[in-house]
This record gives sequence, C-alpha cells and structure tokens, in this order.
Amino acid sequence: MAKKYQDLSDAQRAKFHAKLEALGIDPNTVPATVTTESGGLRCGHPAASADFPPAQVHEIGSVADLCAMGGCPDEDYQAKRASDAFVDYPPPAASLGMPSLASCGGDVCQLKDRMTVQHHEAVGKALHAAVMGDSSKVSDYEEHINAIHFPMQIATHAAQHLVITKDNPLIINDPNGQPTNLVVATITIEEGGYIEMKTPLNIECQQFTVE
Repeated sequence: MAKKYQDLSDAQRAKFHAKLEALGIDPNTVPATVTTESGGLRCGHPAASADFPPAQVHEIGSVADLCAMGGCPDEDYQAKRASDAFVDYPPPAASLGMPSLASCGGDVCQLKDRMTVQHHEAVGKALHAAVMGDSSKVSDYEEHINAIHFPMQIATHAAQHLVITKDNPLIINDPNGQPTNLVVATITIEEGGYIEMKTPLNIECQQFTVE
C-alpha cells in the first residue's frame, strides 16, 4: 500500500525537512502532491523549460561539492556496508598518459583538445564513479573532472508526494546534460508508470512504492 507524506513517521518527516533546509529550500514552500498525469512530467534546468519547476538551482564548483550535495558516502563502501560492484571505475589516470592542466598552461580548452576520446570517456566514468561509488578510488582524476565538468548548475525539484501514473512518465532531461536532484518525501509509481532518464538523476525519498 502506497504511503503519503502524512503516513510517514515523525523521524522520516524530520529527515525530509532537514534535507530541504540543507539545500536552502523552505519546507513550507514545497507542493503537497505532484502527479505525472496528463501526458507526463518533465524535470530539468533551466526552470523555464521544466514542467515541474525546480525549488532551487545550485551552482556547483567542484566534484567534491557535488558529492557532498548528493553523492553516496565513501564510508559506506569502505566499511563494507554497501557494495560498489555496480560502479564502472576507470583505470588509474596515470596509465592513460593524459595531459595535465599544468602542461597546458592552465588552459582548459587546450587540455580538452589534447585529450583523446579514451581520455574523455575515462574522465566521464570517473565523475560518475565519484558520485555513485567510492570517490577515493578516482581521486587521481579530480583535476581533470573539475577542469572539464565544473562549474555546473543542478536543479533540485521537491515535493511532499510524487505520483507517477500509467503511461505518463517522469522525464528527466536537462538540456545541458547536467544532473537533476529530486527530493521527495514519498514516491508512488503506479502500475504502468515509469521514469524516463535522459540525463543523470539523484533521488532522495523516505518511502518509494512501486505498485
């Protein structure tokens, strides 16, 4: 049976409120219920192109800031509380012979031009691994990740309850390919409902129900 915001425990509601406040969002401004009915619902920045406007758009300066905002805690993997077997870690950066930012005189455009397709693919993998896996395993990529992918903007969408209805998907599509952050107390995916991810998505919720 699907749970709604009012069905959560006091501790769950407090955790939801604390997350919103940490992101600079007033819990009192968050809509009670958002639904994808009537053709689906699109999320992504800029707000003008989103059917579900962001509650906040964050300027992220580095991969460390991104991990702090919504990454998986390194200590969960290091303490064996979770497995990172699903993470596709790239090979050690030194083994690829990538040019350094210093060797390019600090010119990011020159760095990008001198990097091969293999280099760019490895840096992209490292960014994903830093957020979803143990970031210490890709710390040797940090300079390249920050130079190529940051700063970035991330849209945070928030609601007390999100309902994804049959044949009306939640569509995640940031025009710039940037990650989208979804903070919802309860999510219900009704039979036949689904999430269509065209760009990266981070979800934080207290109760996730698939009917």
